[in-house]
Amino acid sequence: MLWDELEKVTWHQDEPFGSASIYAQWNVMRRASERGVTVLLDGQGADELLGGYVDSSSYFWLKTLIKNGHPLRAFSEAKAFSDIVSNSIGKIMFWSIIGYLIPPKYSTLLMPLFPQLKRKDISGNLFQEHKGRRKIPSVYSDLPKELHKRTFDMGLRSLLRYEDKNSSAFSLEARVPFLDYRLVEFIFGLPLDQKMRNGWSKVILRNSMKGIIPENIRLRRDKIGFAYPQLDWLRQTQDKVKSLLTSGNTLTKDYLSIEWIASNLSYCLSQDDMIDIVWRWINLEIWFRVWNL
Repeated sequence: MLWDELEKVTWHQDEPFGSASIYAQWNVMRRASERGVTVLLDGQGADELLGGYVDSSSYFWLKTLIKNGHPLRAFSEAKAFSDIVSNSIGKIMFWSIIGYLIPPKYSTLLMPLFPQLKRKDISGNLFQEHKGRRKIPSVYSDLPKELHKRTFDMGLRSLLRYEDKNSSAFSLEARVPFLDYRLVEFIFGLPLDQKMRNGWSKVILRNSMKGIIPENIRLRRDKIGFAYPQLDWLRQTQDKVKSLLTSGNTLTKDYLSIEWIASNLSYCLSQDDMIDIVWRWINLEIWFRVWNL
């Protein structure tokens, strides 16, 4: 039903969105509405407050330990987290030390390490106009600053907005108890090792749930996001994708390099790490069409 409903979902969201997870959430809201549910409790906020995004949060935790004069403990923590993060111990330690040693004013020296910032799919004029706004991933923040930023300045605000739009489309009220201001203030006042310690994230939450939830859930360490078959959806409908993005009436030609996309679309669809980019091309084009831009 993705292609039948994509314009409707985009209309409700008001602006383009970065992955098909929004459509997956749309279907959750639909199912809840069909079951007669009117109020939902959602776990939004726990990851941002308690370091649940382990791949990146572990890096900031190690950098904080190094910054505070505990390099041996940082190595021990890198080893403890190594079985559940995508990077090796050496890579984790490398970026932790780099983030500690290189002053922010020399951040441009790191640009060659982030080739994804060089985007050929963006229209040449637009890319030149905005290239100064490109930023390398943050390697200078420590864990307290990073958790604060994720809670108040990025990420979470978008997730809450997506949820509000999707739930409202089905006349549902979604509540987020982890973001009760009293709980948020309490968590930000905790010592850092109540959030991350010895290869564990969300330490205080796990400890508080002992005897309340099943142990296989409480002690689960691998982080799985809101899984959705975006890769299969797009690969199985390549003709639709190609028609949408390379037809003569493409509305995003001032923003995207349609010639480059047309030449590289099949390759991009074959690469797992490019699927999110392909989705963004699609959704931007859909958004332009929905709002007659």
